[in-house]
Amino acid sequence: MKVYKKILLGLRTAVTLFLCVIVGMLFFVPALILVAILPERRRRDNKVIFWFLDMTYKGITHALLVPITIQGKNNIPDEPAIFVANHESSLDIPFFGALMNGHPHIWYVLDRFSRTPILGFMVRRLSVPVDQTSALKASRALITGIRLVDGKKRHTLIFPEGGRFIDGKIHDFFSGFAIIAKKTQQPVVPVMMYNLGKMFPPKSLLL
Repeated sequence: MKVYKKILLGLRTAVTLFLCVIVGMLFFVPALILVAILPERRRRDNKVIFWFLDMTYKGITHALLVPITIQGKNNIPDEPAIFVANHESSLDIPFFGALMNGHPHIWYVLDRFSRTPILGFMVRRLSVPVDQTSALKASRALITGIRLVDGKKRHTLIFPEGGRFIDGKIHDFFSGFAIIAKKTQQPVVPVMMYNLGKMFPPKSLLL
């Protein structure tokens, strides 16, 4: 029975990966090209880039072939806001990003992801890498992020726990999002994602 279940999970994972590749080719690659060729002043608010990213986020969530329920979507403001969410899985990225509905946004991303192929290029050009090895380096990233959103029509996306946890509990927050809120006077929107850590936990190969 366990072998049969693993085979089914393997097939399901293969189908999802195939669909995600299609989504990536149709939407993420064009976004990547635009991010590569446009100067900073034009790419951070470019409606076409964020439309492609929105389609990427939503395409991946639908490629998972599972029912999705969103509660409280009417609480997402039109004006720039700071979105803070729990972090259970790499699937959190498309689910969280899809809530932006194509609105320009800035991610805070762990610095190690800025050194990965392809994704790292996108992170360096469109997000704020955060080096947690020292308080000084993390503070510099915070200052950079504040500069990018203060007075601009851009949302901020951040995982305040600073890592992934699949125990279903809320862990201690880093204070960065509170500093951003104080400096920019933007509202904070809390987001809670359920079951993604069970569907695709860290280090798992199967959905």
